[in-house]
Amino acid sequence: LSGGNRMTRLLSNRVDKAILIYGKCAKKPFIIPSGGQGSDERVSEARVMSDYLIAHGIPADHILPEDRSTTTRENLLYSRQIIDNRQSSGRVALVSSNYHIYRCLLLARDVGLKCTGIGADVALYFWPSALIREFIAVFISKRFFPWAILGYLLFISPIIAGLIR
Repeated sequence: LSGGNRMTRLLSNRVDKAILIYGKCAKKPFIIPSGGQGSDERVSEARVMSDYLIAHGIPADHILPEDRSTTTRENLLYSRQIIDNRQSSGRVALVSSNYHIYRCLLLARDVGLKCTGIGADVALYFWPSALIREFIAVFISKRFFPWAILGYLLFISPIIAGLIR
């Protein structure tokens, strides 16, 4: 969050993508905005995203905030608990920044969450640092190494090639 209570452009792109998906669904799904409150934040990320969703026409009873998590893994684990508690048998879409989807799906598998990943757009200037950060995160995770590194490189190489052209 920016200023402790406002979504950054990166975060609002994710929420806007969720709103777009919601609008395309015949049977309206539940949305789980996920993110706790950091030490420099006045409210949780989940609360700010929930308010944004409501302001953009999503009914409050379709929003199930998860506000305890502090990591991506916890986002997925606690969101899965919400889904399991609702005994949902529907499909799950995970929305995050496009550079982050690969690691999110690895972590989702790790916590037993079956889902489809959908990437939200990210400004081109953000990609280099984001790719390095994600590569390091996958690399240092003993759970995913070494096959995930190969998968990451195969997944990202075409994207990088497309950016360089």
